[in-house]
Formats: sequence, C-alpha cells, structure tokens
Amino acid sequence: MVLVTPYDSILNMAKDKYPFYPISYILKDQYNSIHRVENIDKPTLIVLASKDETINARYSNNLIEKFNPSILNVATIPNTGHNNIIENVNYLNVLKSFVNN
Repeated sequence: MVLVTPYDSILNMAKDKYPFYPISYILKDQYNSIHRVENIDKPTLIVLASKDETINARYSNNLIEKFNPSILNVATIPNTGHNNIIENVNYLNVLKSFVNN
C-alpha cells in the first residue's frame, strides 16, 4: 500500500484550524485513518512532501507512529509541496523502488 501525504484524521486537522467551531459535531465523516492502521499487515510506503503546505507534518507523524515499523517505509521528497510532489522525479523513483522490492 502507498499513502501519499497522509494524515491521522480530518477531525484533528479541522479542530486545529478552526478551534472556535464544534468541529466534532459538524463533521459527518472524520476520515479517521489512525484507527485503521492496526489492521494493516502488508508492506506500506508513506511518501511525504518536505514543504507540505496542506498537511502539517504533525498529522502525518501521528499516523506513522501507529504503524508496525516492520512493514513501514517512509520517504520524504525534498523541496516538494502537497500539490507538486508527484511532479518530482524522486517521487517516481521512490514508488518504483518500493514496488520492485
């Protein structure tokens, strides 16, 4: 499995961005990825953008910490943001390397 610029949950991100709103009551689906991690038992690659302006590294790191380290590979693509990570040649090289191993 490959996750590109993932986050722990939309709820956590929204609470931080809009602390004055009752976000937990507003959001219908919280996209709570962090609670799904314990069921993953296949090799997983997480690809991060070094200058991600959309997903704060804290949310990605929260998710990474919950993975079994024996199945996890993490790669950070330098000098990339959330919206241009796939344009970087290193991104494609990391994906190819993961798939070929």
